[in-house]
Amino acid sequence: MDCFGANNRLEAILMGRGGPESCRKILKKELPAEVLDATLKCDKAFSCLEAERTDLCPVQSCIAGEVHFIKCLNEDPCAYQVAFGEGHVCNCPARKEIYNRYGI
Repeated sequence: MDCFGANNRLEAILMGRGGPESCRKILKKELPAEVLDATLKCDKAFSCLEAERTDLCPVQSCIAGEVHFIKCLNEDPCAYQVAFGEGHVCNCPARKEIYNRYGI
């Protein structure tokens, strides 16, 4: 299993860096401190950085690296999830940075 359940793209990025088992360490190291510090409302304890994350909401489309339309995978409310029409937008600084850097 890779970092985000079934995403071979991130696994390929991390090859040579300790593989998928070190995803959290790699992501925390590579995400700027200001991004992590800006993620003040995270009530999921940065679970998006966990090595066995299986419910990371996929980004369906992104506009200019700023507006990230997501498909919510669970019913748990998230402080960064905003309803938009029939879909949702993610305003989480860490999630947006993961998508912008790694395309996932």
